[in-house]
Amino acid sequence: VFRSLKAHGQIVNDPTTISYFEIGLSNGFHKVFPTTEISRCALHLYQAVYRRIQNERLTQLYADANTKHLFKGILALSMLTPADMPRYFDAFKHEAMHTRLILPVDRP
Repeated sequence: VFRSLKAHGQIVNDPTTISYFEIGLSNGFHKVFPTTEISRCALHLYQAVYRRIQNERLTQLYADANTKHLFKGILALSMLTPADMPRYFDAFKHEAMHTRLILPVDRP
């Protein structure tokens, strides 16, 4: 599809494009435009996560304010720079363990 659109002048090789969070779409685009950087849209990330919550039948759990706050915290991690990620992830993990939404795992 992307080759056909490119051949007909419908898509130009921009240095950056915005895409949904679909792996197949990104892979197909990268085959035709290998030098283009693909950015992801936060709104579509949120929609994809909420669809997954619904598909996994977790909507009752998500209705709880503390749980919703933690799910949104996970999504907010996507907005951080790589350098800030460890610090905020550790704080998020501590909060999630404190609310007992996740439990520590013993590792050998």
